[in-house]
Amino acid sequence: MHEEMSVYGAKEEESQVIQRSKEEILEKTKGSHRGFFDDSERFAIVKKYADRYHFFHPMLEFLEVFWLRDGFDIICGNPPWIKLEFDEVGVISEKYPEVAIRKMSAAEVHKKYKNLAYTNFKLKKIYRAEQIEDACTGVFLNAYQNYPLLVGQQPDLYKCVIENGFTLLSDKGYMGLLHPESVYEDAYGQPLRKEIYSRLCYHFQFENELNLFTGTNDHGRMKFGENIYRGIHGLVGFYNMNNVFHPNTIDMSFIHDGQGTCLGIKDNNGNWNTHAHKDRIV
Repeated sequence: MHEEMSVYGAKEEESQVIQRSKEEILEKTKGSHRGFFDDSERFAIVKKYADRYHFFHPMLEFLEVFWLRDGFDIICGNPPWIKLEFDEVGVISEKYPEVAIRKMSAAEVHKKYKNLAYTNFKLKKIYRAEQIEDACTGVFLNAYQNYPLLVGQQPDLYKCVIENGFTLLSDKGYMGLLHPESVYEDAYGQPLRKEIYSRLCYHFQFENELNLFTGTNDHGRMKFGENIYRGIHGLVGFYNMNNVFHPNTIDMSFIHDGQGTCLGIKDNNGNWNTHAHKDRIV
């Protein structure tokens, strides 16, 4: 009993010392102490860019998801397939739409800008601001501390979504994304591929010959992948199917009995092969 009282008394005394120390620190810094949310220059800059870019922080917006479950169980989407590069045509066409309407070449657009820059100072200011923003965004996306799996690669936004998605998944979660196949081909993409293959469960390579995705004429014979990733690393092993023209082919191939002949890219009538077969699954 005496020992318990001693321990209790010691803890109480320690607590009083800590409290007195805090009060002394606050007293000495009184007048100079400022918080992050004071009307400081730093907060003004943060607010300026937050209002402009509308930053979104999933771990703050969905606090209960990460606090209780350590991440999302399901993530799915079609991220932007955009390589960040300075779009001179887009900048000039905002002020002079005829540039885009007449489909002027890049050389013609640049020549037009050089002629206009001497007299149109507002255009010159916008042009310069876009250049700076593009350069800064590229530096941010290629910085190791921001995207360690993408260092040395082209700053393509869909790759950023993949890496971000891995950090947002719970251990029991799964993520399904439609994205280009370039992640499997990039000569500098080994760090990202190493992470992808340890999480990949399903990969289906689509070809848009049936125009299921409209507005993609500029891509020609567009290929892309449907990829399902798990939330934790594991041994490399996944189901794969190539030359898919319709999603029904995938479902029916998994329940196919294996009978009959597995046809090629085109069927016997010369049409794109949408027939299901168990042997299409690798």
